Formats: sequence, C-alpha cells, structure tokens
Amino acid sequence: MGIQRLATVQNQRNTEQFQSMSAAIEKQLQTTLKEIKGLALDIRPSVLDNFGLIPAIKALAKRLQNSTGITIDVIALTSAEKLQKNIQNVLYRITQEAINNAIKHAHSTEISIIVTDHSSYLQLEILDNGIGFDIDQHSGFNGHSLGLMNMNERVKAYNGAFTITSKINKGTTVKVKFPYNNALNKDMVRTNV
Repeated sequence: MGIQRLATVQNQRNTEQFQSMSAAIEKQLQTTLKEIKGLALDIRPSVLDNFGLIPAIKALAKRLQNSTGITIDVIALTSAEKLQKNIQNVLYRITQEAINNAIKHAHSTEISIIVTDHSSYLQLEILDNGIGFDIDQHSGFNGHSLGLMNMNERVKAYNGAFTITSKINKGTTVKVKFPYNNALNKDMVRTNV
C-alpha cells in the first residue's frame, strides 16, 4: 500500500477503497511519527536539559515501565546538580543502556535505579533481577558486548569509574561513580569490561 496505489484507486473513482487506504496510510504515518518522537526523546530528552538528571531518569523509567509492564523503581537520594551537564548526560545514557539491556537481554521483571550522593562523588546503580550473564565471556569485544564497552568508555572519558557484576540467574548490577571535582577519589577503582 502506498501513495502510488492510492492515486490509482482515486483515478478509478473507488471512493470506499480510497477512504480505506487513506485511513490506513494516515494511521501508519501517525505510528511512524510517534516512533520518531520517541527516538528524538531518546537522543536528547528535553527534561534532562530543563529539569536535570533525576527527573529525566524518572521520566525514562515511567515511559519504559508503561510500554513494557516491567517494574522500574527510581530511588534518588540526591539531585545530581553538582555534576556537570555533560556528565549528567553520560549518566542518563548509561541508565538508558542498562535498562534496555535488562529488558531486551536479561528478561528482567524488576529494575531498580539508585542514585546516591557521597561526600566526594555521585553513584548510580542499575540493578535487575534478570537471567544474568557470565562476565568473562563479555569482557572483550565479541560482537555482543558493544553496549557494555560503550558504557565503560563513556564513563572513562570523564574520569569516572564503571563496574558491572552479574551471575547467571542472579541478575546484573551496573555501577557508575563520578567525582564531583572530576578527579578520581582514592576509593574509586576502575574495572574494565
């Protein structure tokens, strides 16, 4: 079904078929527009720019919970305002990637996002109750761990610390720490994925 076919039907003066095809095309266009808007939100959510990291994470969690039915809890014990905007953006992207992995690969039914404030750094944890995986099999680039590598590289680019722990049938935890002064604290140890 397309515009060419619609023009042919219109030329044949088949009003009923024309209206039916027009409605179907309009419905498809609306669906496509909705998907494009969703992609645009995923690329750079306006709530992140306008209200900050925590409201953006809460909006992401709510949207994904509504679309998947998976329980996604956000516990924020900080506002994250001390962090630079580019680091807030990285934390949002990590959250987004970790949630999508938990939904797509881990078959999780519950996801928790915990953001805590410490004296010299902010910590983000994303925990799921999914099927987990063997970290040793995903520690290098094997075609399946590109998302994990991207998360690690994003965090390292801003002098943060990234760790991931997982066990088969025990879920996965992604943990990110960013120092407020953008210099690694002594108790923050990097773990490469």
